[in-house]
Amino acid sequence: MVKKFLQQLQASIFVEIFKEFEYLHNFKLQSFRTTLNDCLNLGTDELEKRFLVENLIHQFPKKKRAQIKKLIIELLDELKKSKLIESNFNIVLKKGSSRKVEKLTPLLITQSKDIFFSEIICS
Repeated sequence: MVKKFLQQLQASIFVEIFKEFEYLHNFKLQSFRTTLNDCLNLGTDELEKRFLVENLIHQFPKKKRAQIKKLIIELLDELKKSKLIESNFNIVLKKGSSRKVEKLTPLLITQSKDIFFSEIICS
């Protein structure tokens, strides 16, 4: 009887902890999506988009930044493959100069303040 009670208690505590984890995970995921959308500047009518990459990267702990850079590259590559954006980027570096590139790398993202790209409008 005590064993069964303890198992039920443990199960209910686990469920509560899981619900709390799920809530926090969903909140962080939604927050990340909002931040990414804001940083990508996709809500504007302008064809040239400004990705505030430095702002986005610095919101994450240093341990996660390499993974975030890879995700940014994958996201922009997918947008290129889907023909939603042009294949070249204009990168404004932290030191103030700019560069035109077709391929992004984690190092370029580290050195970047902003990344500009153009949206393709389908008619």
